[in-house]
Amino acid sequence: MDLLAAPHAGVVGVGSSSSSSSAAALQQSTTLPHPPAVAHPRPVSREREGIAYDPFADRHLAHYIRSNHMQQQLRNIGLLDANGSPVSEVEFRHFTKRKERCEKLKHTLASQITHDVIEERKRLEKLQHLQLEREARAVRIQQLKHEQELLKQRAAHTDESRITAEQ
Repeated sequence: MDLLAAPHAGVVGVGSSSSSSSAAALQQSTTLPHPPAVAHPRPVSREREGIAYDPFADRHLAHYIRSNHMQQQLRNIGLLDANGSPVSEVEFRHFTKRKERCEKLKHTLASQITHDVIEERKRLEKLQHLQLEREARAVRIQQLKHEQELLKQRAAHTDESRITAEQ
């Protein structure tokens, strides 16, 4: 019996009239060409299996990859060198690590600059606040001096009026 012609021949379903002994005999007599697939706990890489796809060697993508726009994109990603030839996996890893280091450095510098700007702004605000306090203190001192002078004038005026009143 051919398994391809009758894919469900060895399957005994609910309500099936075939005996279990004939199904077991059929399974023993038929050998599968491949062992049953075993689920791996993690995916196996295609390179370990010996299957490797090279899009640069694909003749159907050749026109697309040769376009100026795609060449520029592949250079920016790091898959092509300045001459337009594909880079090795090791060179790509080095390029990726270098790019990540540059991005981290940019982020660090940007955050440091932001921090410095915030600290400078706080310092300037504190200086402005101190300057305003000094000006307010100077104005208050002027007011107090003026009030003292007015009090002296009133006191002198009241003393004069007492002296004139006594005479």
